[in-house]
Amino acid sequence: MKSLKRSVKKSIASVVLNALGGSVGREGPIVQLASAGASRLAQALRVPLERRRVLIGCGAAAGMAAAYNAPIGAAMFVMEIVHGNFALEIFGPVVLASVTATMVSWGAFGSAPLYPVPLVPAPALVALPLFALLGALVAWTGLAFRSGVEAAERLFKRIPLPLEARAATGGLVVGLLAWWIPEVWGNGYDGVREVLAGMIAPAVLIPLLIAKIAATSSSLGSGGSGGVFTPALLIGAVAGGVFGLGTELALPGLHVAPVFFVLAGMTAAIASTAFAPITAMIMVFEMCQNYGAVMPLAVVTVTATWVARSLRRDSIYTESLRRRGVDFDVAFEQMALASLRAEDLIRTDTLTVGADAPVAEVLELFARSRGTAVYVTRDARLVGAIDLRDAFQVADPTRRRDSLTAIDLVRDVPRVTPRTPLDEVMRRFSQLELAQLPVVALHDPDHLVGSVARRDVVSALDREVLRRRMLLAQYLGASVPSEFGARRGGDLAIDEHPVPAAWIGETLQRLDPYRSSGLFVLAVKRGDEPEAGEITPVPIDHMFRDGERVVLLGSKAALDHARV
Repeated sequence: MKSLKRSVKKSIASVVLNALGGSVGREGPIVQLASAGASRLAQALRVPLERRRVLIGCGAAAGMAAAYNAPIGAAMFVMEIVHGNFALEIFGPVVLASVTATMVSWGAFGSAPLYPVPLVPAPALVALPLFALLGALVAWTGLAFRSGVEAAERLFKRIPLPLEARAATGGLVVGLLAWWIPEVWGNGYDGVREVLAGMIAPAVLIPLLIAKIAATSSSLGSGGSGGVFTPALLIGAVAGGVFGLGTELALPGLHVAPVFFVLAGMTAAIASTAFAPITAMIMVFEMCQNYGAVMPLAVVTVTATWVARSLRRDSIYTESLRRRGVDFDVAFEQMALASLRAEDLIRTDTLTVGADAPVAEVLELFARSRGTAVYVTRDARLVGAIDLRDAFQVADPTRRRDSLTAIDLVRDVPRVTPRTPLDEVMRRFSQLELAQLPVVALHDPDHLVGSVARRDVVSALDREVLRRRMLLAQYLGASVPSEFGARRGGDLAIDEHPVPAAWIGETLQRLDPYRSSGLFVLAVKRGDEPEAGEITPVPIDHMFRDGERVVLLGSKAALDHARV
C-alpha cells in the first residue's frame, strides 16, 4: 500500500509539472501509475511473484498505448525496456493489454494518428545513406541531452536549498527559456507537430534544440518528476529538421520531403537514448502512420543505436539506477564471481604430451579423448597448450606433418592458480577464444596441476546467481520448487534485523558491507513493516538511520556476526 501511495504522489507531481509547463514527458506518470495499480491488483488477487512482473508490464503497456495511440510500439517498449526479453509468456499478455487500452482510447478520443503527416513520395534508394548519417549525428545529440540532464542533477544538488526551492529554480529556468522560445514550454507535443508541419522558422531550429535540452535538464535535474520520451521526440525532430535543411541546400536535386528527416530524427533520438531500436522504429511509425517512412526509420535506427551504444554502456532509463547501485542482477553476478575460485572448478584429468611428441600422437590424443586442449610439457614443466583448432589445421592427410612435433603447434596461454577468483578467470578467458585454461601451482607458474573449462565457469556462475534469486524469491513468499530450496541454498541465507549500530550515519557506499563482511543489503525498511512485500534495491548513497531494519543476503556465519 505504501508503494502505491508513493507512486500516486509522484504521478500527481509529474502531472502538475506537465500542466505547469515543465519540460518532462508524460510517459513517466503513465507508466508509474499504471504499473503501481497493476502491482496492487496482483497483490490483492494473490498473483504469484513470477507472474506479478508480467501484470505490471501489462499496466505499463496499456498506459503507453492509450497515451501515444501506438499499441504495438507500447508493447515493444515494455518488452524491450522494462522486461528486457520477448518471451512468449510475456508477449501475449502485454500485447493483449496494449491493444485493449488502445481500443478504449479510440472509443473515447478517436483513432487519428498522434502526429499526422502529409502523404508524400517515399525517399529514393540513393537517399538512404543520408539517413544512416543522420542516425549517427542524432546519437551524438542524444549524448549531449543525457550529459545535460546529468550535469543539471549535479549542479542542483550543490545548491544549498530545500527541494521545493530547487524545483522552483528549475521552473524559473524553463520559464525564461520559454519566454525566449515558446516551443520549449511543456513536454514537446505541440513542438513536434509544428516541426513536422514546417511551421517553425529555420533560424529558430538550432536555438530551439539547445533550449529544449537545457529546459528538460533543468526540469529533471532540479528534482522534477517525469519522463524523457516526448522531450526526446522534440529534440530528435528538431535535429532531423536541421539536417533536412542542410541536405536541401547541399543536394537540391535529391527531392526528399523534409518530413522524413524529422521523423527519422525522432526515431534516432529514442533509439539512442533508450537503447530500444525496435520500440523507436515501430512507435514513431504508429504515431505518424506513413508507410513511406518505414525504410528511413529502419536505417536511422541501426546507426543511431550502434553509435549510441559505443558512446554509453546504459540507456537513459537504466544508467541512473546503475550509478546509484540499483541492480540486483549485476550485484548477484558480482557476488557469485567473488564467491568462487578456480580451485572450485578444477579438472585433474588434463591431457598432456611431451614437447618432442610427434603431431600424430597429439591428433590421436584429441580423437581418443574428445578434449579441447592438450598441454605440452618438457621435463614436467608446462610449456604451453595446443588448441583443438590448431590441431585441425594439420589434420589434413595431404599435408606434410612427419617432421612436426608438439612444440611446433604450442601457443602460450593465460594461466591461473587455484586461488584465482572467478572474475579474474573470466577475464583471462576473454584474452583468447579458448575453451580451457591451465591451472598451475600457486608458487610455481610452470607446474601444471589441472585445468578449468569455460563451460564449467559459465555453469557455476549461472548456478550461483540462481541460488541467490531463488533465496530472494523464497523470502518474498514465492512458490519455489523443492530442488531450488534449502539444498540449493547451501550456506546462503536472507535475514532481517535492526540496522547495526556501527552503520548508523554511514552510507552504503562508504560501508561497502559486501567487501568487508560478505553481506549484500537487499532492502532497508523504515518503521514497522512486517511483511516482505516487494524488495526495492537500495541506492549506494542511502544513509542508514536509527530505527531502520535491513534485509541482508550472505553466509549464515556473516549474518550471525552482523546480529552482534
